[in-house]
Amino acid sequence: MTLFTGKWSVAAKASATALAMIVAAHAISALVTAANPYSLLWPVGGVALLCVYYWKWPALAGVLSGSLAYNISIDWQRFSLLGAQGAHDFADVSLIVIAFASAIQAWLSAQVLHRYMPALRDGALSASGWLSMLLLAGPVACLLKTVMLALALGWITLPLRPENVAFASVMWVSTTLAICMTVPVIAIRELRAGLPKLAQNRLRNPWIALALVALPAWVLAAYAGAQQVTREQQRFGELGAAFRAEVQAGLDLAGQKLGALRAYYRVSGEVAPDRFAEFADELLDHTPLLLGLDWAGRVADGERAAAEVALAAQQGRTVSLSEFDTDGRLVTARRREEYWPLLRAAPAARRVLLGFDLASEPGRRNALFAAQRDGLTASSRPLAMQAGGPAPGIWLYLATANPRGVVVAALDVKVLLGESQSGRQLLARGHGLVLSGADGGTLAQIEPRPGTLSGADPRLAQRFELDAGADSLDLGVTTSKAGVPYLSAPLWWFGQTLPQVLCVLVGLFLATVAGSDRQIFQLERYYTGYVEDHRREASRRALAANSADAAIEAGWNARAFEPHFEPIVDIRSGEIRGVEALLRWRGAPESVAPSDVIDWAERHSLIGQLDHEMLVASLRAAADWPLARLPAFTISVNFSATDIHDPDWAGQVLRELARHRIPGRNLCVEITEGVLIRADGNVLSQLDALRAAGVRIALDDFGTGYSSIAYLRQLPVDRIKLDRVFVSDLTQNEKARRIVASILALGNTLDIDLVAEAVEDQGTVRVLEVLGCRLVQGRFYSNTLDAQAMRELLVRQTKAQRARA
Repeated sequence: MTLFTGKWSVAAKASATALAMIVAAHAISALVTAANPYSLLWPVGGVALLCVYYWKWPALAGVLSGSLAYNISIDWQRFSLLGAQGAHDFADVSLIVIAFASAIQAWLSAQVLHRYMPALRDGALSASGWLSMLLLAGPVACLLKTVMLALALGWITLPLRPENVAFASVMWVSTTLAICMTVPVIAIRELRAGLPKLAQNRLRNPWIALALVALPAWVLAAYAGAQQVTREQQRFGELGAAFRAEVQAGLDLAGQKLGALRAYYRVSGEVAPDRFAEFADELLDHTPLLLGLDWAGRVADGERAAAEVALAAQQGRTVSLSEFDTDGRLVTARRREEYWPLLRAAPAARRVLLGFDLASEPGRRNALFAAQRDGLTASSRPLAMQAGGPAPGIWLYLATANPRGVVVAALDVKVLLGESQSGRQLLARGHGLVLSGADGGTLAQIEPRPGTLSGADPRLAQRFELDAGADSLDLGVTTSKAGVPYLSAPLWWFGQTLPQVLCVLVGLFLATVAGSDRQIFQLERYYTGYVEDHRREASRRALAANSADAAIEAGWNARAFEPHFEPIVDIRSGEIRGVEALLRWRGAPESVAPSDVIDWAERHSLIGQLDHEMLVASLRAAADWPLARLPAFTISVNFSATDIHDPDWAGQVLRELARHRIPGRNLCVEITEGVLIRADGNVLSQLDALRAAGVRIALDDFGTGYSSIAYLRQLPVDRIKLDRVFVSDLTQNEKARRIVASILALGNTLDIDLVAEAVEDQGTVRVLEVLGCRLVQGRFYSNTLDAQAMRELLVRQTKAQRARA
């Protein structure tokens, strides 16, 4: 004990006090649940009071340093979620801010104590004085630190919202309030000579007497909390064992099926994509294919570029464009609040990884809406290929509906497909791997957007061995905190475990496609406030969707849909050279758009009938127009893939032209690029029959899908329509102007007309005219008009032409 009496006694007493406080706090915190945080107050406070009573000033310094150290350690455990195992770009900044805010909190508590200690020592502190001291030294000081941390660090990870600050306040008040409450009660430098007097007056104060009575209740609450934690741990252990068994069963079945698939590759050699699709469908019991990619091209010169990558789903839909970096990392967030969905990856090979579609708050919300609605979907993401670089791969993205987390894995398909030409053709034609469950049921369905999975628990990460054919592959399913915001709730709050499908799906890809040990990054969701918000919003959207479907069905039964016409104008003369028929609905609700009607018709297999009725209504209206005086005038009507694959489609179109006595040269059939991708002999023969009758063929939305020059050379296309994504920023984007100029030059070379859509201002008109575009349409010239208004406009134009002649 000479250590406490020699020249180092002050430091020894302070260190011993600080250590005793930290040990007591950690020991007691093991018995505390979120519902009983104040159980820390009495044992930690008792240790500190005892040390201060005997050692006075040195112990006071130890109390302050110990509470501050424990405070920082607790906060740093939470803030370490800012990066992978705490190694985040902002980790050092976070630690400095936490230490500074905690020091401010301890200083404020000490100042409050200094203000109230004289009255406390004399036993003259009133009830309101006690309440003021406890509030100012405890919750108010803690709230001040919370606000400081939210202001200093909130912009790094999450938008600063009221619910963020409220949630953080609850978290920190529950864990640090008890420690901070000991500071004003214990830092009693004023009591150096007055401890006997305080002890003499302690029973006069009703607050101290009440505290002594409440102490047993707090001890019982701590014991009950410990029992609750024990039960939770036992439940998790049982669920984890059952989960591992289910996952292993699913992986065994998946391995058998994929072993057969790989064996088929070994013996088949060159295989046609269509034949492969049939085989995979039969082998895996008609499980939907997780489709691959169709490459539109890439931009060289090492600059940051946008790659057109379409996910060729069975319905012919595509995903939106994404940006990528050329340095082998995901695209970085433009704003701090977008940091959550991005993952800094360092693959072994120098590859270019596409970013998420969830880089913005609306996208994040839409993913949760889809999770509540769809339950289980999956989406592949491409791994772009530089010139001379590695073979293309798949970027697999999975999210959870809970929402609990996001699982990300970069996968290479060349192990399965090999380097053969047939493998590359299969990848290019959009065929990939097939996913099924342990019971043979479907694990994944194709979606044109990033999909979702059900709830996940990252604590149940395990390792499995997957036997795929002749190969035994070691599958690693691990978790890593990467880019996780700091407002993360305890795992057991959500009460759900990782379902079988998660590891089956990821394991299937990792073990069979990548063929090596890979790591899956688990990103925990940030705070629970969004859960209920999204559930309510999902319910609201479901009700709105049901209401919209009912309204559309009523409009369909009432035959309320009709064509309106948007003029196609000669940019030089200003004369109308044609119109495009667009679906409109008389008396439509404001919440229902024409695109909703088309989606409804596709879902109910009525799109063919809707397109036919639009054609008939358009030709009926055009029969009353002065077409004889407008020989080059065209009526553009849109058709879907369902129509064009009907063997009698061309015949129906020609019969309607004859019935309404309209020459074929006055009709233009608009089709999308997705139709041409799957064009077979029947489709090409029907397009040739229409062209033979004088009907023109237009390729709609050019530049947003596959956009292969080979289609323009091989297929009967007379006109291409430039999509609005290139037209909208022509006046401000030099790259967009170059793209449009290139497409115009290509059209002139192939003798194909080009129509620019969505022209809305004079500046865009000037740029298009300089570039050499002749035909335009958009609101700058006219809104859509009904049949009668369109007739009157054409009559005025023909009269003006005769007057000039």
